[in-house]
Amino acid sequence: MLLFSSLYSLSTQQNALITNKGWFEGTVWKWTLVWTRELSRDEPHQHNELLALLSHHHPLQNQTDSLLWKGHKNFTVKDLQQSVTMDIMIDSLVCTIWMNLAPPKVEFFMWLALLGKLNTKQKLCYKGILPSNQNACTFCESQPETLDHILLSCYKIKLIWSTIANELDQYLSFPNSFNEHYEEWMAVKWRSKISKKVWFSSFFAIAWSIWLMRNEIIFQQKEFNSRTICQTIRWRVAFWTKAWENNIPYTKDELARNFSHIPAIFH
Repeated sequence: MLLFSSLYSLSTQQNALITNKGWFEGTVWKWTLVWTRELSRDEPHQHNELLALLSHHHPLQNQTDSLLWKGHKNFTVKDLQQSVTMDIMIDSLVCTIWMNLAPPKVEFFMWLALLGKLNTKQKLCYKGILPSNQNACTFCESQPETLDHILLSCYKIKLIWSTIANELDQYLSFPNSFNEHYEEWMAVKWRSKISKKVWFSSFFAIAWSIWLMRNEIIFQQKEFNSRTICQTIRWRVAFWTKAWENNIPYTKDELARNFSHIPAIFH
């Protein structure tokens, strides 16, 4: 943070654990740094300097982690309290996705998204899989396709989030990052437990539907259609709702076709 303060301010991983900042390819550790926007001017040079420094520091495979208490021979509770930082927040956030409100593959997708490990075009460029000039957003084609952009900040995607939220009588502020967006969405208060679960599952349905549409445009040459995506989201939430243990006296068709009335139905 002191050596690369400008890059630190752009990082989406300020509170992330080391294990969430890369992975092993065979026996080689690969650092993966994620930014809130595309690096510009002299920032790529700083980025290369940072990677050069990090190349000498990395986790080791097949070794047990241990804590070293600097300046103390013995462990004390006071030492532990002083060592705990906000770095644990990312794990606390990620753990909240396992609610059985959506299919396991969707929850797994959300787990990857909150860890910043989705293979967006920008990430593929960093890995050298795509040329640097092929990182444009699949939807708007005017901004780099970072995770935060493709799932939240793209003007076409903001319309999707706003449409579904407004139908459930909620209005969004759109923070800077997808993780912050998730936190704010989950913090909304509801009187009814069913309405709360519908609201939570809607987040999963929106993010999942956006990502699937992104892939369909890339690999199947489909065209973006916000109305179609929103309708798909409503039906996904309806199907998932009927799979819960709650005895909901409405059919999937009734829930999907009367999506905007859900807050009133389960008041």
